[in-house]
Amino acid sequence: MNYLCIDVGTTCCKCQLFAETGDILEYLTEEYGFLQVNQRNYVDTEKIRFVLKAMIAKIAKKHEISSFCVSSLGESFVLLDKDDNLLFPPMLYTDERGREEAQEIIDAIGGAIHHIGNIHKYARPEDVPAHTMFVITTDGMENASHRY
Repeated sequence: MNYLCIDVGTTCCKCQLFAETGDILEYLTEEYGFLQVNQRNYVDTEKIRFVLKAMIAKIAKKHEISSFCVSSLGESFVLLDKDDNLLFPPMLYTDERGREEAQEIIDAIGGAIHHIGNIHKYARPEDVPAHTMFVITTDGMENASHRY
């Protein structure tokens, strides 16, 4: 069995094929740039898809691939429509546009955590749960509220 490990990074993709013995059978790396729209940088998902398909095809011509392991951009996500078409290029983790919204979420959650912490501090030990979970729900009008 051969295991293909794929690392999809912000600017580079790496593929490494391992044999069952742990020997490295193949190693490929390819860099790619950002997609620029209105003087802003985005993750170029089409370029990444093209690079990945080419790298996998190149390895598959020489070796059997038994399984895949993928590590990718954890700090970004892709918005798709109901037919899996890209709605908008994903922002990079370095993009500053979400700073205000992120701070509002932190403030809201932080206030809730502090409030529950005070309740637990003064409650009888048997009334304090072992774990507390916070859930964020929306009504689809996230931008309509200035408080929550």
